[in-house]
Amino acid sequence: MSLHKWCFSYSTNDFLDLHFYQSSEESITKTLGVLWNSSSDTFCFKVSPSTNNIFTKRDVLSQIARIFDPLGLLGPVISKAKFFMQQLWLLKLEWHEKLPVPVAAEWTSFVQTLPALEKLKIQRFVLSENLESINSLWI
Repeated sequence: MSLHKWCFSYSTNDFLDLHFYQSSEESITKTLGVLWNSSSDTFCFKVSPSTNNIFTKRDVLSQIARIFDPLGLLGPVISKAKFFMQQLWLLKLEWHEKLPVPVAAEWTSFVQTLPALEKLKIQRFVLSENLESINSLWI
């Protein structure tokens, strides 16, 4: 019996007695909504920033919602975006009203930095390689 859609971070040479079905040679797999590179055993991110040049409060909220991070690894980035959204509420802007020029420039600057998240690689394994040396682990 062959396993289908099975992905792991060890090389297949370690498991020569098992037969695996590989649909592609791509090492990036979507795992519970998070992109996982099985060859380097790292989490990575894919963002799709808006190409719009005119922003409204609705566009800002839409862009924030597109950043999917169920593990909270991008917390500082998402917090900055939510803080910006809070500033829009304090300005009492309507949903379809264009952002004022200085505010729009600040948001454009933030959106232009989002593609840098795709270069971010976070190791999946965070413990010491030598697990016998760990006496206790507090989470």
